[in-house]
Amino acid sequence: MRSVDEVKDIRDKAVAMAAYARQAKNRDLEADAVEIRMRATRRLDQLRQVQKETVGLNQGAVPGKTGLRSNPVLDPRPTLASQGIDKNLAHQARLLGALSDEKFEAVVADARDKVARAVRNAVREVEILRCDEAGLPRGLSAHGLRKACCTRLADAGCSEKQIAAISGHLSMSEVGRYTKAADQARLARDAIAMFSSMRTSECQTSAQSVKPPSNALKEQGEN
Repeated sequence: MRSVDEVKDIRDKAVAMAAYARQAKNRDLEADAVEIRMRATRRLDQLRQVQKETVGLNQGAVPGKTGLRSNPVLDPRPTLASQGIDKNLAHQARLLGALSDEKFEAVVADARDKVARAVRNAVREVEILRCDEAGLPRGLSAHGLRKACCTRLADAGCSEKQIAAISGHLSMSEVGRYTKAADQARLARDAIAMFSSMRTSECQTSAQSVKPPSNALKEQGEN
């Protein structure tokens, strides 16, 4: 069984890890850190319960006992303060420790989900800010803007490597989707243009093959 000091050290490291994860914008690492912190906090209360059931909790001054000069005799058992646990942490530990295992797991899952939602909301706020700065309508996303950029570059005839150099894609297969769509649209336009040109040529040939009536036939018809 881990000691209170070990559990508290794990919790303190989880707090530091969560702070680092937020700065690094690592959503998964932050969620892991939050879960470790909650489990360590709950473990502190479980250790408190073990002390209560075995040696008992510190009661402050020992009732009915006095030392030199009638000073009260203090309880020698460890206190929360002596173990580096302040009132706020002790309160959190009691709240989590009072939950059933099933309820606690549900609370942990909800906390992880809140981390993910907080990151998504933060990213969305940045996207809105960038749209405002660029004079674009709200509702656009960075991913959508990149897709639009790649599509236009492909339509302009840029190669896959040229597009990737601008978009930052690491996979050429992803960029290939844009160039393939652009090539297909370009071939379709060329085919339609060829078909239209062929029809125009046929119409002109047909019109030239029809000869106007000669003057003799025209005069004969008038007589």
